[in-house]
Order: sequence, then structure tokens, then C-alpha cells
Amino acid sequence: MYVLLKFRRKQMIRKFKEEDTTRVMALWTKGNFEAHDFIDKDYWLLNYNEVKEKYLKNAETYVYVKDNEIIGFISLLNDGYIGALFVCPYYRTGKIDHLFHLRPYC
Repeated sequence: MYVLLKFRRKQMIRKFKEEDTTRVMALWTKGNFEAHDFIDKDYWLLNYNEVKEKYLKNAETYVYVKDNEIIGFISLLNDGYIGALFVCPYYRTGKIDHLFHLRPYC
């Protein structure tokens, strides 16, 4: 099992809350559209509710918040398997990736 740790002024990684669902799913949708542009967008839209209702609720999910906005999230499945890692495009390529540190529980 893993936990994410890293806190900075006006930014933090915290456990997912139910009210985060809309923003997290927006990042998931946009990220899949961009990363998998060779797959028809309908595929992702057809799987939206399953991911939202099944996977997101059963995963251990953490969100990265900066200035009160969720700009990324990571979902851990059984045995620490990373099921999802999505980051707002502006913060990709080194601006946020170093903040997602996986550390084993003590």
C-alpha cells in the first residue's frame, strides 16, 4: 500500500473527496481524448460512467490541488497498481510530475 506525500504553500496532495468527481472526470476525459486521439472519442464517452461509478469509487485516489483547483490526480488499485494518472496539460512535462511521490506506508 502506498500514500502520496508532498505539501507546499497553496498546493497540496490530498485524498479524493466525492465533490472532486466532476473535476477529476473532466481531467480523465480530456486526458484520454488527447493521449489516445487514434481512438474514437465515443469509446471514452461510453466508458465514462463505468469509470466514474466503478473504478473511481473503488480506487484509492489522491488529487493535487493548487490555488484551490484540482490540476491532477492519481488512482491506486490493488497492491499499489497505478490505475490512472492524469495532469492538467499546463502542468505536464516536469512542472508537477515530481510532486507525485509514492512512499510505502510505515
